[in-house]
Amino acid sequence: MKVFRHGLASVVLLVLLAAVPAQAVSYGTSDLAGSWRGQWMEGTTGNVRYWLSITVTLDSDGDVTSGTWNSSAGLSGTISGGSMDMDGLGSISGSMTYVGDQAGTITVHHGWMDESKDMVYMVTKKGGGQLAAGMLCKQENSGFSTADLEGDWSMFMQDCGLGAGDDTYWIKTDLTLNDQGAGSGSYDFQGVFTGSISSASLTLGATGGIAGSMTDDFANTIVVGAGQVNPDLSCGTMAITKSNDRLGAGFFIWSTPTGFSTADLHGTWAVYHTYVVDENTMLWIAGYMTVDKAGNITGGEWEGPPPSDPEDPTPSGTYVGGTMAVADDGTISGDFILSNAPGKTIDIEGGQMGASKTFAGIVGKWGERVDPGHVLDTVFMVKRAGAAAGLNGPLLLLLQ
Repeated sequence: MKVFRHGLASVVLLVLLAAVPAQAVSYGTSDLAGSWRGQWMEGTTGNVRYWLSITVTLDSDGDVTSGTWNSSAGLSGTISGGSMDMDGLGSISGSMTYVGDQAGTITVHHGWMDESKDMVYMVTKKGGGQLAAGMLCKQENSGFSTADLEGDWSMFMQDCGLGAGDDTYWIKTDLTLNDQGAGSGSYDFQGVFTGSISSASLTLGATGGIAGSMTDDFANTIVVGAGQVNPDLSCGTMAITKSNDRLGAGFFIWSTPTGFSTADLHGTWAVYHTYVVDENTMLWIAGYMTVDKAGNITGGEWEGPPPSDPEDPTPSGTYVGGTMAVADDGTISGDFILSNAPGKTIDIEGGQMGASKTFAGIVGKWGERVDPGHVLDTVFMVKRAGAAAGLNGPLLLLLQ
């Protein structure tokens, strides 16, 4: 396991943090330079879903210089152009041009870079109306090995069938792996029932690529079709295909065992919701919210994807309340309250804060709805630069 994730570096970090206040991080488009890889679910206007795995390389001007994509349907192609911009706070916008069966321009409507500068989260829309939300991790020759997977991981996945209109759910999985990449765990299926992962066997390549498989308590084999960790091993993204003709994609977070509190939520967060209405319509909303030291949500705004008809208004609203709590192990509970949104109140069913305290993942349900009329939600939050943050990203990199 890499020393910068725990051990001596943690002791040095605590000493330094006692004397050095957290600093605002400045960003620029040049921070996007390099190769990035990620996986996410994409949904069509006909409610067909599939996962996409992409690798894209940007230069210091944010221009796309090369890239490839492949899908759960066995299709593949290249990314031939496009560009992205990032402002001084870490907010990202731009586009990518796909060539092949998924040909078209992918517009990045909103994205945010983590303080580590090695992970971004974004929401996109293709010209044909296809929507997606997901994570890109910087792909570097970091000399990783499978032993670096040792530890506890929380996975947040959308899970769906192969056909048009097939049910889509979230599954939160907690997995413990040894230094051979083997382990087991448990899962929560949309807050309705829980089960176990009886075995897992994963490998980690030198540049952070993940492969392998897991088996659940229904004897389903879950094959990792693609996966990627970020350079500091704190999070990653993954796409899976199951033997029961279902597939999924999402993100995962390394779970450090202790040292969190509700005060770690204090600040302003970029927030990305991927939600499913009536089990098969997948949408996203993106925005920001402010949280005080007691975990109370004190404000914020959100908007949805732009409508196909430019004469129609873009869905939008505000964060009007709610309270969250963070336990010592980083698990998150509580709720969000939004205006002008289905269900309005999001009850958090499970959540995990990242070790840097600058990002978090959450799964929940909107309102008091029950199956099958519920609205399911998977949320990723990135703390905005300049907010009252915990660990300082550059300091973590220095300790590596």
